[in-house]
Amino acid sequence: MAGVAAKSPGSWRRLMGRMQGDQGGTNPAFRHAREIAQNKDRRHGVKGVWDNMRTRNVPAERGGLHLRRDAPLGLVIDGHSLKFALEDDLAPLLLELAVRCQSVLCCRVSPLQKALVVRLVKDGLGTLCLAIGDGANDVSMIQEADVGVGISGEEGVQAAMNSDYAIAQFRFLQKLLLVHGRWSYLRITSMILNFFYKNVVFTISLFWFQIYCQWSVANVFDYTIITLYNMLFTSLPPGALGVLDQDLPGFVGAAVPQLYKRGIYKLEYSMARFWTYIADGMYQSAVIVFLVVYTYYFSFAGERNGLDSANGDDMGTVGAFCVILATNLYMAMNNRTWTWVMPLALVIGLGLLVGVFFVYGV
Repeated sequence: MAGVAAKSPGSWRRLMGRMQGDQGGTNPAFRHAREIAQNKDRRHGVKGVWDNMRTRNVPAERGGLHLRRDAPLGLVIDGHSLKFALEDDLAPLLLELAVRCQSVLCCRVSPLQKALVVRLVKDGLGTLCLAIGDGANDVSMIQEADVGVGISGEEGVQAAMNSDYAIAQFRFLQKLLLVHGRWSYLRITSMILNFFYKNVVFTISLFWFQIYCQWSVANVFDYTIITLYNMLFTSLPPGALGVLDQDLPGFVGAAVPQLYKRGIYKLEYSMARFWTYIADGMYQSAVIVFLVVYTYYFSFAGERNGLDSANGDDMGTVGAFCVILATNLYMAMNNRTWTWVMPLALVIGLGLLVGVFFVYGV
């Protein structure tokens, strides 16, 4: 500054000596600031940054740079500082500081530190964690994450070989998550819910029949139908749901990232929706069994010898056909996108059932 003489090194030493001499010869605040400036103890630096973040102690103006108190925050930490920040007493503070930032950059870190950061986020937040890398030094991080994505490129294929998904370029990650990832979540949840549903309908139907056979554990359905129910008659529709089902075209999912939140908030698969499918299956099984039983009970089908032809085998055959037809149609109605695969699955399942009945009749 013009008109002010520059201070000599001796004057700075005298100033520091006076500040150190306060409060019995040592000023803790000055010593703390000096250690951060001289980079003697990085652990104090992490704690100090956290204190400033928690109290929002950010000056409104610093050296001509105007900062807002609600400005987005970012964190940059190097490997040497990260070594102290990952210690047991500072790791929770680092995680809470990181989640308050819009972007966190860990530079010049070792492969082990990458894996430890992923583990900190995964265990500390209790959520699924995705890691993406393109080199051999990213393998430990990819393996530690719940979902690992490897990029096959100039640094080799080690990351791609040790990952769950491999892509050629980083920009493909957007389509992998917003399009295929969301589709996969919808398909898996739909397949699981419908799989439980069809087994509840079949199993609870056998339970309702026990009312009319004195709880003797007698099967109203033929043993062959019980064996082939999951193997042939109802196996294809859940598979079609789990492989080809789509709720929206791919470009819509990429253009509207907010749709991805349904998976984050677990809106497609929840305990409430699971028990809804279970209750629906129990209701349908009761309707089928009681309808078939009382239809035969009030029927006047009789033979010339005076005996009633409504026997257990006929009732079981009709009941099994109704159960298989209802479950296949129900799973088909749960399909969001109709293709030629679902009608083909229905035709094959019901055709195999009719074929078994034909073989038994012959």
